Amino acid sequence: MAIAGTPRLRELTPRVLTLLLAFFAALLSIIPLPHHRLNEFLTSMEWASYDVRMRLRPVQPIDPKILLVGVTNLDHLLFGERLFTREAYQLVLQALQRLKVRVVIFDLLFEYPRPKDSLIAFKFQELSTYLSYKFLSEPLPLDELADEIGFHDVAQFKQELRTLSSDEIKQCIEHLNEEKTKLEQVRAEAEAPPDEAKLEEIDVKLFRIPFQLDLLAEAFLNRHYAMDLPQSKNANPYRAKHVVLPSEFLAINAAGLGFINVEKGDEDVLRRIPLVYEYQGKLYPHIDLVYICDYYGVELQDLSIRFGDAIEFHPTRNAKGTKRIPIDLRGNIYVNFRESESFIERSYTLQSLIHYAKYRDQFPTKIKPSVFADSIVIIGENNVGGTDTQPIPLQPGFPMVGIHANVLHNILHDDYVVLLPSGASRSIVMGCALVLGLLFLFMDYKKASLILLAFALGYSIFCVVFFTSTSVVLPIIRPLMAMLLGYVFIITYTIGVKEKDRRKVRNIFLKTVSPEIGEEILKQPDSEAIWGTKKRVTILFVDIRQFTGLSERLSADQIVQVLNAYYDTVSGIILKHGGQINKFMGDAVMALFGAPISGDADEARAIQAAVEIQHSTDRLNALTLMRELNVTLKTGIGINSGEVMVGTVGGAATRFEYTAIGDSVNIAERLQGIAAEDQILVGEQTFQQAVKTQSTAFESQGISFFKLPKVKLKGKTTSVDVYEVRYS
Repeated sequence: MAIAGTPRLRELTPRVLTLLLAFFAALLSIIPLPHHRLNEFLTSMEWASYDVRMRLRPVQPIDPKILLVGVTNLDHLLFGERLFTREAYQLVLQALQRLKVRVVIFDLLFEYPRPKDSLIAFKFQELSTYLSYKFLSEPLPLDELADEIGFHDVAQFKQELRTLSSDEIKQCIEHLNEEKTKLEQVRAEAEAPPDEAKLEEIDVKLFRIPFQLDLLAEAFLNRHYAMDLPQSKNANPYRAKHVVLPSEFLAINAAGLGFINVEKGDEDVLRRIPLVYEYQGKLYPHIDLVYICDYYGVELQDLSIRFGDAIEFHPTRNAKGTKRIPIDLRGNIYVNFRESESFIERSYTLQSLIHYAKYRDQFPTKIKPSVFADSIVIIGENNVGGTDTQPIPLQPGFPMVGIHANVLHNILHDDYVVLLPSGASRSIVMGCALVLGLLFLFMDYKKASLILLAFALGYSIFCVVFFTSTSVVLPIIRPLMAMLLGYVFIITYTIGVKEKDRRKVRNIFLKTVSPEIGEEILKQPDSEAIWGTKKRVTILFVDIRQFTGLSERLSADQIVQVLNAYYDTVSGIILKHGGQINKFMGDAVMALFGAPISGDADEARAIQAAVEIQHSTDRLNALTLMRELNVTLKTGIGINSGEVMVGTVGGAATRFEYTAIGDSVNIAERLQGIAAEDQILVGEQTFQQAVKTQSTAFESQGISFFKLPKVKLKGKTTSVDVYEVRYS
């Protein structure tokens, strides 16, 4: 008969399964499954936790030298026509020049020529001004339109532009603008009286000029701002099919040109903006990046752009060392929003600057020259609920002009949001899964559940605090999901699969051990002490003397009644002293002390139980049943200690039973076999250990030992030392 299951395997299997379930949950949380709702849900929740962290941290004011001038609804109402003609912007630039600002950045598209463009361009020469443009993701049918108006040599015109220098392009733009002005004058003269043929000829020329100007402006953009596209397998910049540039005359006189596109993709909240865009095989910079390069004295071609890592450059002024702007694979910078509503509240209106330009010496104004001196002024739409607002982590509607302020503050102060590489994030998820597995590996599931809850809460709080102090974004949702899924898996396994083992153990032990020991056993149903191991155990055998003669004169029912009374008495005593009733064998009882749960002084407790059993025979014989049947029971007891194999024997096809196997068991049984009525015989090891641990207790209980002559037991080749337990 073999012990049921390999001991080490029985103990190892649930441990391995617990860890495997935890890591399986972690894998479900980190493996990107295309078009999988769980993955989409986790990603959206991770971003939501990012937004919460950004809202929870204290507001840090944006650099006071970054100012916002917003074009409000009131400004549109007051200066509608002058905004259209750009006269209002001319006055604003005049005021800003007097206030000695460092630079002006327009987050407005001056797309079409206006009458005041020449005056504004003149202001550009006196005040460093940056203009914005916009990329379109869909192409416009310009070639077809050019054919319709008779501009058939577009390809040749583009080819000629490639040979022109920047100065020559500027001269061409100025020449075409002058030609346009002359043609408009000639056309006006041809209208009175109407000269249809001449008017048609002039109109064809006038229609061609905007196309030529657009192509010239695009060539100018390419000459000054195009950057080589880095060779990278993972790079995936946003790609444009068309560009909408500002008025050509303004563009060539501005200090810089940059795009102002924002890309949210599938996200509901704007968290990042592209710093570069791909157009016709080249990269083009965001308007903020253009200014940053000018501020630090860096050429665009000197930028080191590594998608998924950073844009790096070496300033020649205003800073030392290397500047590094982290970007993702699409060229986005994650905006570290330091301020939102409070920054907008302290912004200036267009009206306030126009008022300053006109009446600064005559009427009070809130414009303070000391505030504006050497400042970066950003001008753009600032209408609550307007079309140029987007939700950001800090608030549901934020004017896009405020994005520039945050981005410039981030770059100038090296204040970036840091997202961990995917490998580091996955390691954190796996680490949380390991914590989960270890908790349930070494603890009861109730205690492990409480500690896991505390750990999850503590980790979440740590992520919030860590982001507040460092702007480093640690993953929250995926680790929590890994722990939640792992918890569900492990609890299901614990309650389902492991409970099956617990029921099996309960069936084996709960009626053969005391309730206290039974509960201890159920706490560790996978222990090798239950399923199979070698350990030191004390074995007790008790047998009724002269039972054969008794069974010959009593009926079967009467024998069963006698045995039941006998078993109840002996079992109660064994359980009382912490033993495990191993089996009933006819008129004999086998009990184990120290298995499956080891106790203190197992040998002494076995001897004390044996003494009480011998004393109990008088009470047993005094029962009415015994007197009526004229039965007097006498028992002999053998006890031995030693290392034996203990565990569950049997198979799924038969039955399970917990028992002990080994030479020490055989000696205990042989000692019981030679014990006389009311006699208790113990082996050498039992005697030595019992006296060592409980000699004083034995004296007080009237228990002593008498060494008998060596005995040669059946099946043994050598004689063994035997001691008789004497009791009063």
